Amino acid sequence: MYRYVAIERQFCSGGQEVASLLAKKLGYKLYDHDILVETANRLGLPAIYISDLEETAQNNPLFNLSQTALGGLSKKKNIPLSDQIFNAEKQIILDVAKDQNCVFVGRCASHILKDEKDCLNVFIYAKDEYRMERALKKENIAPEKAANELKRVDKRRSDFFAAHTGLKWGSRDFFPISLDTSTISIATCVEILSAAVKS
Repeated sequence: MYRYVAIERQFCSGGQEVASLLAKKLGYKLYDHDILVETANRLGLPAIYISDLEETAQNNPLFNLSQTALGGLSKKKNIPLSDQIFNAEKQIILDVAKDQNCVFVGRCASHILKDEKDCLNVFIYAKDEYRMERALKKENIAPEKAANELKRVDKRRSDFFAAHTGLKWGSRDFFPISLDTSTISIATCVEILSAAVKS
């Protein structure tokens, strides 16, 4: 029986939907965007200002904000905003994991909880055609921008994961379960993961 499920996902693969449905089926607490809100509260920053900085590698130009008045709002001007965000999110994940069973989406939770034997690491991916369709219908991304947006967000997440873990995003060695939602329906993915958690 796994107490935690940590899901990394390609953009528009349906990973967040899988996580939400799985948490509901298992009766686990889902942690996704609410981690962002709590991080903003702990750093004393408006959530809207860090939403685009989450899951972004430290060398990204966006993190130049840490040298501005915005970065200084957290009163930790000598610590890069990237580190402040990641450290706050890491602590939140460790804190909530103490008291409840959880499904985590992204934010390197799989690596943060790597020493927990009862954490199941999952990678959700899909073929580009499927993701393009979801980008248009679910995310309302303009057709001419969809392909670039898929690449941009995937690279951001991949770089973030590599920067904080030293591992390859989606590696079969680190993610014992990888599911292709363009081949296996989201509902079936939830059933597979539910069975794996209870095994």
